Amino acid sequence: MNRFLAKIITSVIPSKPMRKRARNSLSGPVKTPHIRHKIYGKIYMPYYNRSAEIDSAVPQIYSAEGRRMDMFFLRDLHSAHIPGLAPSKYFLWDRFNFGLDTHFYSHNAMLEQMGSPSRKYGMLIETPSMVPRDYKIFRKHPSLAQDFDAIFTYDAEILETVSNAKFAPFPADLGVFYPRSKISAGKYLQKTRRVSMVSSHKRSCPLHNLRYDLAHYCKNRGLADTFGTFDGGPRIDTLADVYDSYMYSIIVENDIRPYQFSERLTAAFCAMTIPVYIGASRIGEFFNTGGMVLISPDNAEAELAKALPQCTPGAYQARLEAVKDNFERVQQYISPFDAIYERYLAR
Repeated sequence: MNRFLAKIITSVIPSKPMRKRARNSLSGPVKTPHIRHKIYGKIYMPYYNRSAEIDSAVPQIYSAEGRRMDMFFLRDLHSAHIPGLAPSKYFLWDRFNFGLDTHFYSHNAMLEQMGSPSRKYGMLIETPSMVPRDYKIFRKHPSLAQDFDAIFTYDAEILETVSNAKFAPFPADLGVFYPRSKISAGKYLQKTRRVSMVSSHKRSCPLHNLRYDLAHYCKNRGLADTFGTFDGGPRIDTLADVYDSYMYSIIVENDIRPYQFSERLTAAFCAMTIPVYIGASRIGEFFNTGGMVLISPDNAEAELAKALPQCTPGAYQARLEAVKDNFERVQQYISPFDAIYERYLAR
């Protein structure tokens, strides 16, 4: 029997336990919503006990360095495959306890606010080229940003038009791409090779295609040592394996936007490698372009053919002060979430 009809029929029963048993006998027990995953099979969605209290108590968890960790509620879809999102020195994410005092909501989850936190923050993490509709959220909902203490993003338009938007370079997070244990101010002494380039076989956006084509171009002409799956090669697990021995590396971002730079670039600066760079149009506001070789995406092959022969050991030494400067500057971008904590949350 339809559960709605069973509810009407049993509504005359005065006792709640008897009413529930009668309703279940007529319509069967309530089925828990779930999805079917291609790898893990049946997965049940999170649910909350309406009669239980959820409070703001934070468990006492300490980092390997002995620091007491904070904990924040996170409602987020785009990184649901990474339970902890990006690791932080200062805090942990909790995707269930909306009773915590500080909440973070990413992308369209900003429309799904829960509980009564003391502080709320919005985030736009995934790139506009991958989720363009998400970046129209404040046009569709003009007052939405005022629900939050701050909106963290690297999108130039939102930074210029949303009054409480704050810069956070989420794509720059090194994560596993360049382990922190590898970072050293003496990397410039380890350079034995000239130019490298990494490319995958991905071709889902225009800059993917450009990176793929340039990797083949450089490999076929012997302009650079190439790595990655673009030609059937092995996957590169850490950029340290490619950058550490090289003075220069060709880097192509997934999109050309004013402030969108990724771990490809920050890892190069950590390795004290000079990027031959196609990417953020206003990168000079963050890094010393004297320690970079800037290439236009519109004429990339011709510009690379001209620039790469000039990427010599002597030219690297001539740019060494700028290389060291970029090594110092990049430290603040190694973990965007740590930077957010230090600038906005710790106080």
